[in-house]
Amino acid sequence: MRGIYQRISRSAFIGRVFGLTSATVVAQAIGMLNLVIIGKAFPVEEFGLYQIFISYCLIAAPVVLLGYHLLFPHIAQKEYLALVSLAVYALPGVSIALAGILLLSGVGYALAYPAYILGLTSVMLAEMINIRSGRFRLIAVMKLFVQLYLTIWLAMFLTSTDLPHTSAYLIFPHALGFAVIAQAFVLYSLRGQKGLDLRNWRASVEVMWARRKNPFFVMPANLMNILTYNLPIILLERYWGPAWSAYYSVVVRFCFAPIALLADPIGKVYQNYLANAAPSPRLKTNFLKLSGVLLSGGLVIGALIYFFFGAFIVLFIGPEWTVSGEIAQILSPMFAVMFFVAPLTVTFFVFDRQFELFVNQLAYLIIVLLALAVGIYQDSPMLAMMLFSVLSVLRYLAIYAYVGRLTSVRARQEESD
Repeated sequence: MRGIYQRISRSAFIGRVFGLTSATVVAQAIGMLNLVIIGKAFPVEEFGLYQIFISYCLIAAPVVLLGYHLLFPHIAQKEYLALVSLAVYALPGVSIALAGILLLSGVGYALAYPAYILGLTSVMLAEMINIRSGRFRLIAVMKLFVQLYLTIWLAMFLTSTDLPHTSAYLIFPHALGFAVIAQAFVLYSLRGQKGLDLRNWRASVEVMWARRKNPFFVMPANLMNILTYNLPIILLERYWGPAWSAYYSVVVRFCFAPIALLADPIGKVYQNYLANAAPSPRLKTNFLKLSGVLLSGGLVIGALIYFFFGAFIVLFIGPEWTVSGEIAQILSPMFAVMFFVAPLTVTFFVFDRQFELFVNQLAYLIIVLLALAVGIYQDSPMLAMMLFSVLSVLRYLAIYAYVGRLTSVRARQEESD
């Protein structure tokens, strides 16, 4: 049988990656433009509060979906229809219920939180639905529309109103518009899909029970991965003020762009190919060849972040963001290794290694908590960043070694077959 790398090197794989990255390039560029506009137009502290809101929503979103959406690309059609039917009909109801709870509890931004969470979960659903069907370009177009909406709102707000430049005028319009756009893309992604029927809820419950590893292992693992990058934003504000949340968050949002632009689409397409690939004795060889390409890209990205990010931030946002450049230099090795390893971690999902994924993400969360605890004890946010970077690099290298061993075992099994 042809090896995975042979399939990757053919135009179909490259075409899918290009389809996913072409519009994503524009979406990422617009997203960076939005960050620059917000950073220049709003005080650093307000930028930090806005990012804290987004972090809380990012943390809540995987809990709502329980990790079942990650099954969409590779489960049987009957299971897929049962799960996607329940998700599409249940998410708006969950959002309304959450809004009621928050309103009764007197929580600030009580309507914005469920709206933004609905937008995030809808985007996650739409991504997995379109990965299953191979419509990768639609994923990128969806992200483009989300970013373009925020750009239009910022332009209207900054040129047509005299309202104060506070985080509230970012949070509410962004959340409501995001929810509407994301829901529209879910419905568009399911156009013409036959077999969607909420009335057969028993089938949905049966599939959820049969796939209960996802809420017990995959969802917590996904949640811990999100906590890893968003918990520092929350705790930095708690101990050093919202300005530090802004300094760190702008680094994370900007430096994740190369991963979202290249590594993430490669991982999604690679997952699609692994899920549909016939057994091949060349699986290990193909894995190593793809690893070489990703390693080269990671080294380039790490060097660019280390040498140029600080100057970029000061030039386009302002000198008050110098600290962000220093944080970026400290974290540049982590981003380099992340680009190298992250696309290959889809192997955990395809090879049904949910528990191992859970353990790896738990280790990452412990790394973050340890780094922050030492930084808080020493009253040094920069020390926390240094420990976070070093320990994260070691963790990613350990993941790569494990995925390599897992691939070798699978390759030997295929040879014996």
